Amino acid sequence: RLPFHAEKAHFPPRRASTPPAACYLQVVLIPNNMEFEMPIFAQAQGGMGGMLVTFGLMFAVMYFLIIRPQQKRQKEHQAMLDAVKKGDRVITSGGLHGVVKDVRDDTLLVKIAENTVVEISRAAIASRSGDGQ
Repeated sequence: RLPFHAEKAHFPPRRASTPPAACYLQVVLIPNNMEFEMPIFAQAQGGMGGMLVTFGLMFAVMYFLIIRPQQKRQKEHQAMLDAVKKGDRVITSGGLHGVVKDVRDDTLLVKIAENTVVEISRAAIASRSGDGQ
């Protein structure tokens, strides 16, 4: 025989009008013939309305802390990309620094060194500063 044996815990009698305050584990380990009950979780009081309010508040917090600031940064970055013009100093997402020599639809010609001009995508621009002469 093992030092611990499993027996079924006794459940308190249920009333029809109120739910139990906690659920108890079906099988309880009983060392040295001592009986005890182990609560698993307390049942939440309230119904569907309380749960909907909780989810609504969680969504509002997520929206104002994460989604809205990200949308604002995206709009600012898109406005910066639209405002790039010839002569601006730019830094690409890969870390290249250069001066814009020509602006096309989706690409830019950027001078990164003497006699070195590269064609890059507009989306690769990480930041922009004013005149680069």
